Amino acid sequence: MKTTVADSSPLIAFIKKEEFQVLKTLFTTIHVPASVHEELTQGQGSSPVQVGKIHEAVREGWIIIDAPLKLRIPDLPLGKGESEAINACLTDPASYLLLMDEKKGRRIAQVHGIKTLGTMGIITLAFKTKKQKKEESMEDLKKLLSSGFYLSSDAVIAFTEFLNKP
Repeated sequence: MKTTVADSSPLIAFIKKEEFQVLKTLFTTIHVPASVHEELTQGQGSSPVQVGKIHEAVREGWIIIDAPLKLRIPDLPLGKGESEAINACLTDPASYLLLMDEKKGRRIAQVHGIKTLGTMGIITLAFKTKKQKKEESMEDLKKLLSSGFYLSSDAVIAFTEFLNKP
């Protein structure tokens, strides 16, 4: 089983669409680097609801805050959270799954052999593993788009076609 590490955006997306607990059903535990935790709880856009959900998940033990680590690749052209999340996976890239939406960060992670999954991939996984029905997955897409979450038209079309396959 892979160790799951998360950057902030997929966690924020699931909190905004009021389905944070779906992550708990898909991933037994999720490791969050210290800077990502700080961004989630003290960052510019962090809401009281978001802070509460993160603190609750930490208390329940399914979100694990990792102590700051020595970066193996300190000069990644990314934000602090993305850099720490990728670096956390570099000890043994094949044994980690990185939850990240940022396209540049995902490409860098994949170059280093780290498997990545973004918010739409997580929704797809919930559908594939029967944690969500087709209607719920379509509703997730609508919630994300209405909350200002950016998705390319190609991603929306691909996801819709995937859900509508017989």
